[in-house]
Amino acid sequence: DKLDKQGLGLMKDAAQILEDAESTQTNVLLGWLSTLGEEYKRRGQVNDAISCVSKAMYHFGNDKGDVQAQASSLSDSLVELLLSAGRHKEARDAAAACVTARSQVFGKELAVAQSMLRLARLESDLGKEGDQAAALTHATNAAALSSELLADYCKASVSNWLGEAGGAKAIKRVRAAHINASALKFVAERVAPQQAEARLDEAVRVLEAGAAAASQQLARMAKPGAAAAGASSQALQSQLDEMVGLYVEVQLLLLDCLEALAQLVSQRGDAQKAGALSAKAQQVTDSLMQS
Repeated sequence: DKLDKQGLGLMKDAAQILEDAESTQTNVLLGWLSTLGEEYKRRGQVNDAISCVSKAMYHFGNDKGDVQAQASSLSDSLVELLLSAGRHKEARDAAAACVTARSQVFGKELAVAQSMLRLARLESDLGKEGDQAAALTHATNAAALSSELLADYCKASVSNWLGEAGGAKAIKRVRAAHINASALKFVAERVAPQQAEARLDEAVRVLEAGAAAASQQLARMAKPGAAAAGASSQALQSQLDEMVGLYVEVQLLLLDCLEALAQLVSQRGDAQKAGALSAKAQQVTDSLMQS
């Protein structure tokens, strides 16, 4: 333990030297601060870990180029650390900064939509201390952006998604469907019944299409010789595992949306549609039980 403390002290000193240096490559400083932050996190010293990541974010904010993308991923770590320390307002503020940074770095990308949705949830979780109108706006923006991206991803024929690159495209499409439906469901839970029904209808449509695309791609990945189409066996297995996880997530969210939609439809007196939705929900449940 004494050696561990000495090592930690040396890491801290090295990071400080790099911070004080007149000219230091930002990616080098990133490595030291990230490693130091992870070590503090491992030791349960959450506030020290937060300090390291916050310092890293400050330096990266003054840097241009590819390092900004690395800084974007670090912001997720900062949000998680702040939440684990019970500093929920600061986590919300960090998530808001992340949305701004990712919008500047990536433009219209899924990472931005996902960050918007996360910000909406953090804002909502603050209850009376949060801005619920802002939470709804963030989720609405996430739904709009993910819907636009999903439309672009769907233009490519699924039958052309071969090899490693094809697998990555398929995963992106299914992930976009999940983010889009999640945002729509978030909005539906906070608007009038008629608007909520429309949002949930759309979410169900998106998820059913996403589940079908995932199922087709899984069947394609499982075929003998799939790796020969352009992906190594290791890369193929990694994509296969990711797609399986996504497929289950999509199905679970679809089940939630179907049940919520059935309840809304039943409340307005449309027993026939409510029954059809409940039957669909049962089919999804049976499918999940068999998988």
